[in-house]
Amino acid sequence: MKILKKIHWPSALLSVFLALTVCFALSGRERVETWIDVRLEIKDMPEGYVLLNSNGLPSTVEVRLSGPSGLIRNLDGQNLPMMLSLSDIKQGYNLLSLNEDDIPLSGAFDIMEIRPNSVEVNADKIVEKEVKLTARSTQPLPEGITKIELILPQNTIMLKGPRTLLEEVSKVDAVVSLPASILKRELTLPSNLSLPQGIKAHPAHVNVLLRAEGKPKAIILQRPVKLAHKNPDSPGLQISPEAVTITLQVPFDWNEKNQALAQLYAEVSLPDDGIIDKPLTREVKIISPEETRVLSVKPEKVSITPN
Repeated sequence: MKILKKIHWPSALLSVFLALTVCFALSGRERVETWIDVRLEIKDMPEGYVLLNSNGLPSTVEVRLSGPSGLIRNLDGQNLPMMLSLSDIKQGYNLLSLNEDDIPLSGAFDIMEIRPNSVEVNADKIVEKEVKLTARSTQPLPEGITKIELILPQNTIMLKGPRTLLEEVSKVDAVVSLPASILKRELTLPSNLSLPQGIKAHPAHVNVLLRAEGKPKAIILQRPVKLAHKNPDSPGLQISPEAVTITLQVPFDWNEKNQALAQLYAEVSLPDDGIIDKPLTREVKIISPEETRVLSVKPEKVSITPN
């Protein structure tokens, strides 16, 4: 009959732990391959240059790596940059190779392939150009307005941008939006400059002076009736009605509160001696300011009665 030896559990557990550790270590050193996405960034742009196709460059490139599986696992989800230097670009189209040295990876990895392995950039010089500046509006004239004049503070404007784009630009429009109604003869309006994409203007904003002409309009006012002259020796007089309603044609930019309308009044005349002893009917005379015309007076005549 065999006698079983007693197991020494601490030693057994230690042996299992060491075996697993060795297994994981060996598996972590195993070299594997994988594809990862690397962010493409540009640097060293020469002064006075701009890329015309920067929006068409890929934001990431694919890189096939070989390295220890443990380290490869740690790369998952990392946002590695590839720094593409533009220090040697020339005006026009440039084909630039993507090199593995531009990816910040340790020597534990081997870069097997980069896809794509090159990119094309279109570079242009930044220049300045002075062009004609004109003004225009995009809406029809508001109701009652017969003519507008758009006046600019300058006749030209300085532009800055890529040479090939500026070659096609001979003028810039300052585009104004007309208000729904124009109540003044002169207004200052902001404008939007009709600039091609990628071109800047100096100044960046231009205000436009608008001068307007419009159809005369009619307003209705009331005025008390005054006596043109009165003999101090005449008895008291009563005018009926005491006020009249006047329809007055005025310039388009006037309203009832215009200061010039203080010169508007209604009057009736008396006999030369200024004395009346019986009721009289007299036509009302309207004195109106310049640029206006009386369209109607109601009533046209009033009664003057001695008290």
